Amino acid sequence: MALAALVGLWLFRRGLHRSHLPQVAIDAALVDVVGGPGKGKYGNEQLLPGLFRRASATEATSEGYRLGFDSSPETLHAVAIAIEAERHCCRFLRFELAVEPDEGPLVLTLSGPPGAREFLEALCDS
Repeated sequence: MALAALVGLWLFRRGLHRSHLPQVAIDAALVDVVGGPGKGKYGNEQLLPGLFRRASATEATSEGYRLGFDSSPETLHAVAIAIEAERHCCRFLRFELAVEPDEGPLVLTLSGPPGAREFLEALCDS
């Protein structure tokens, strides 16, 4: 499902309107990022839904989610790619990546304004 449609559905189910979202752009950058099947720069596995599936640990927080990953170079690269893609279309989200010492786990914290956690749940089917 396209992100714009998902956001609309999420708002509708909660009796809200787009004006309830933070005043940020989910705009033309979204077309560049996902653009539809075969059209965007990134596939679904490279975006937030893929990260949720890849995570070895998922924890809901009051403002979003905390995801844990193994410390492999491939995983670090995949997380970095997702952050780069998603920061352009989901400008209201904060991305905090912790790389623990001695090749410990990677921890990505996703947070944002009120409603960010519910948005992430809807987007990633958490």
